[in-house]
Amino acid sequence: VHYKEALAIARATGDMEYVGVVGLYISQLYDWMGEYDEAVKTYHEMRVHVDREKNSRSYGIMLINIGAVHGNKKSYDSALYYYDLALKYLPIKEEKSKGIAKLNIAFVYMMKKINYGKVRMLLDEVRPIFIKYNSQSNITLIDYYDALYFEAMKDYPKAKSFLLRSLEQYKSENNNNRLSAVYDRLSSVYERLNKIDSAYYSHKLFKQFNDSVLTDLAQNNMSYQRVMFGMDRKQLEIQALEQKQIIQKEQLKSEKTQRFAMYGGIVLLIVFGIFMFNRF
Repeated sequence: VHYKEALAIARATGDMEYVGVVGLYISQLYDWMGEYDEAVKTYHEMRVHVDREKNSRSYGIMLINIGAVHGNKKSYDSALYYYDLALKYLPIKEEKSKGIAKLNIAFVYMMKKINYGKVRMLLDEVRPIFIKYNSQSNITLIDYYDALYFEAMKDYPKAKSFLLRSLEQYKSENNNNRLSAVYDRLSSVYERLNKIDSAYYSHKLFKQFNDSVLTDLAQNNMSYQRVMFGMDRKQLEIQALEQKQIIQKEQLKSEKTQRFAMYGGIVLLIVFGIFMFNRF
């Protein structure tokens, strides 16, 4: 509700850049609620407010997020299309955003069970980028993707090693959603390693964490990274309030002007009436 109010206020003031930012947050909310068609629809409505030439960074980021929604819908070919398009528009200096697009491409390939050679290349390429920017969340996600890669390659000891690395980080964050996904894969890997007790224990933990969430995060928020625009909800609400105050001031100014005009007209009528009365 707050975001929709902010969007209405932004449109009323004619601030199209702000319209685009607020609209992106509404799109992300639809995505997180699982309303993917609404998310895609809103993203495309907002695309017209972003100049792809003057603001190629924002445009590229939006394309990554559109790709993420298609990934959540399991429309993998569409997801790849938007990730590739994002890489085309993102400036060279946007290493981190490009890294996220490439990370998502690697995940889509694994979901489609294709191009494992390219998956290996992409994961090796993006890890140094996120280490450079000290982006722990993305480093941990690469660990998880490495585990998926080695599980697909049937190298179960390496898959277990990377899963345990990501597990420790998500434990420290108390991130139940992602813990659910990691325990799910650990259960499968332990089973392949013929460690039945560990597989059973991991499966129990998977069920425990999975029951506490509304969606299967192994195929949703766990899987696809999005790029935020550096504005949190509080900032948006503050800006919405400021925009509302601007509108109110303009309305008061307009009303004041109208009142002065009305009073001026009354005074002129009185003066004119006195003048005409004196003539007679």
